[in-house]
Amino acid sequence: MAKFKLNLKDLVEKGDFGKIEIGTSKKELLELGLKPEDWFPNKSMEDSSCWRYGNFEFYFDSNKRLESIFSDYVPQRLDGGKKIKITDWWLFDKKKISLKQTIEELLKLKLDFEKKYIQPGFIVLSIPKGIHFGFDFTENSVKDHSKCTMTFIEKRKDGSIYQS
Repeated sequence: MAKFKLNLKDLVEKGDFGKIEIGTSKKELLELGLKPEDWFPNKSMEDSSCWRYGNFEFYFDSNKRLESIFSDYVPQRLDGGKKIKITDWWLFDKKKISLKQTIEELLKLKLDFEKKYIQPGFIVLSIPKGIHFGFDFTENSVKDHSKCTMTFIEKRKDGSIYQS
């Protein structure tokens, strides 16, 4: 079976994670050929609130509908596993992605964003399509945005603000 295609630039610009929308049911994901590669231990695939594809985690609400897509493997390298093929890496082709680089790229794409400090030690950039980028910072790096490095990316309901 062909892999599901993910364009990371489209994810950032349009909020598109391919044909997968927030609110998609588990049944609909299976119909798209996206049987998960892994899920929470001690749970059945059907009962797990998290399905994994490589290092992307799909989280479901109590109605078994997708509520967020998350990966905290940005520093290592995003990986869609056997089911998701990344076709455009946008900024994610680099090993370390700084807050400064991300802001510059968002400005090039003419995307609005909100910058929020989350304790302990995170800065989150949120863009209106429900995409959130998380960055680690220390007291020294908060003054120099080139030293704050991205640790996660997340897609939530359009327009939702990141909650700590």
